[in-house]
Amino acid sequence: MSFLSFGRVFPEIASRETRCITTSEEGPVPPDTYYFLDLYCIDTECDCRKAHFAVVTENWEKEYAHIQFGWEEKAYYDNHFSFEDHDLPGPSIPPFTFFPHGEYFVELFRVFCANDPDYVERLKRHCALMKQASKEQNLFEKMVLDMEEDSIGRNDPCICGSGKKYKKCCKGKVGLK
Repeated sequence: MSFLSFGRVFPEIASRETRCITTSEEGPVPPDTYYFLDLYCIDTECDCRKAHFAVVTENWEKEYAHIQFGWEEKAYYDNHFSFEDHDLPGPSIPPFTFFPHGEYFVELFRVFCANDPDYVERLKRHCALMKQASKEQNLFEKMVLDMEEDSIGRNDPCICGSGKKYKKCCKGKVGLK
């Protein structure tokens, strides 16, 4: 699975619809506004029906968490992934991902995003838009070009959203340096 940011493909919609949360000085993370940037699988053969989120501050100084969120029934994910320890549906930390405040942001997402039916419908719409764009365009190539433009380092997190380091994930795939 390769994930691409919704904002890379649909920047106008993302600028209006990206969810953010502002924290106070009393929380476990520095007071700031944190954006939940949604990413979707761009594999045209995959029907995973979930979103991944990179939690970042406005100036992108640091990623604070990665979250996955599935909106279908548990049986759907049991069947799709062929293993049962995926923590879906609902928000959770994706496998092989660790951020010190990950659970804090999962709980914020659960309270302020996952429990909002209009927001969940928006995510489903975003997912459908990304799948359609994947069929009409070569989004994997777009992801590759974006990575090359961003000059991603070997030890940086992979832009595909896997949570792995670039050198252990997409480095060496077609078009990557």
